[in-house]
Amino acid sequence: MTKAGIIRGRLAPSPTGFLHLGNAWSFLLAWLANRKEGGHLLLRIDDIDPVRSKIDFLDAILADLKWLGLDWDEICFQGKRKPLYDCALKIFEANNLIYKCFCTRKELRLLANAPHPGDIGAPYPGICRYLPSEVIETNMAQGKPWSLRFKTGAEPVIFNDLVQGRKEYFPKDIGGEFALKRSDGIYA
Repeated sequence: MTKAGIIRGRLAPSPTGFLHLGNAWSFLLAWLANRKEGGHLLLRIDDIDPVRSKIDFLDAILADLKWLGLDWDEICFQGKRKPLYDCALKIFEANNLIYKCFCTRKELRLLANAPHPGDIGAPYPGICRYLPSEVIETNMAQGKPWSLRFKTGAEPVIFNDLVQGRKEYFPKDIGGEFALKRSDGIYA
């Protein structure tokens, strides 16, 4: 909800392919909920992958949504919001909330393929969180690629879901310390 109490919903398709049924279904649900409540609906184009994002895919997504009879109140492009993300990272860094991660995609895939209780998936276990500064400096001097990860706490995240009621999750159980910025410089 916004400060004025208006419900604000969104759909965030990525123009790296054509609209699929899951996108259409999600947008329909967001559209119905927002229009029922007189809310504000944002179409947020997740064009943060400049290599895979294509204008042809964006045009097709917009045409498909219009064909379905769905509209929106505002459109924004994530790729144009980079200065906001840069500013947020500076704040996170100043508050010691991020760290450099030198884990490769191969290493992370191996973690993901390991057996997991409850089949939730592999949370990032914080391998690089406590690296000594000399190891970080050596890795950087050697040109090892790195991403930036957000430090999560041990306490649960608690909120009230309007449909399911009180929910409580521990960050380590739902992905762990997630990447904010990939090693190729793209915000995650």
